[in-house]
This record gives sequence, C-alpha cells and structure tokens, in this order.
Amino acid sequence: MPFTLDWKGPEVRAKVVEASVVGVDATLAHAVRLSRADHPVYPPASEPGERYANRTGFLTLSTDIFEPALAVGPRVSGRWGASADYALYVEIGTSTEESDFPTADERAQEGEMWSIPPPSTPPQMAARPTLRVAQDEAIPLLAARVGAAYRAEELVE
Repeated sequence: MPFTLDWKGPEVRAKVVEASVVGVDATLAHAVRLSRADHPVYPPASEPGERYANRTGFLTLSTDIFEPALAVGPRVSGRWGASADYALYVEIGTSTEESDFPTADERAQEGEMWSIPPPSTPPQMAARPTLRVAQDEAIPLLAARVGAAYRAEELVE
C-alpha cells in the first residue's frame, strides 16, 4: 500500500498565527491587570522596592494596552505599558544631580531607559517597579496560552 501525505501546512501555520494573536492579547491583558493591582493607598509612602503607593490613580490608570496583538506575516506583536510622563521615574528610580550618571529623563531620551542608576549619596528615589514585575509573571504563561488557543481550550490565567 503506497504512503500518501495530505499536507496541511498553510492551514496549520494560519491556525498557529491566530492562536498566537489570542495568546499575546491574553498575556498583554494579564500584564496590565497585574501592574494595576494591589497598590496601597497613600499615605503612607511606599518603601523602596515595594509597589508604589497610589495617590491619585493617574499612573495606575495610564497603564494599558497600547497596541493589541497584530500578526504581520508569521510575526505577532503587541505593546503595553504606562503612558504617564513620570512612569519611568517610578519604575527604575532616579539619579541625583550630584551623580555623574544620567537622570532617568536623559536615559529615556538616549534610548537607554532600562539602565539602572547606580547608588548615590544622598539616596535617590529608589525604584518601585510594577511593569517589570507584571511582565516577569505574565510572559512565562505566553506559550501555554498560545497552545490552549490552538487547541480551542480555556486560556491559562
């Protein structure tokens, strides 16, 4: 009996891309939810390294999905973050004027916004990261979400 193969490559590839869009969207939404959650109310001020204490809610509400998942060929991408003009300062901390290290604003303008400022005296405003923490928790679930979407199962939360 001869062996025959019914090649379904294009259909499988399209299904993988569709599942990837669903998985990326779910991961973006999860990261936003994690980043917005569990901020203590101000006062008192938060301690360095803790979630920032929420004074007005502006930074929390500025955290959102900026570009939903989009497939361009086999590539799927999306973008989320915080749009508040001071979000970077809260996320990575700031430098003092006495420091030779560039300020957070200068680092952002030079495209090196994720570089961490060194310790300084007097102490700088320490980082109170929420975006990185949320990303670190959400991203590892991406592959499971894509797999679940491919199999038309409930997505991993």
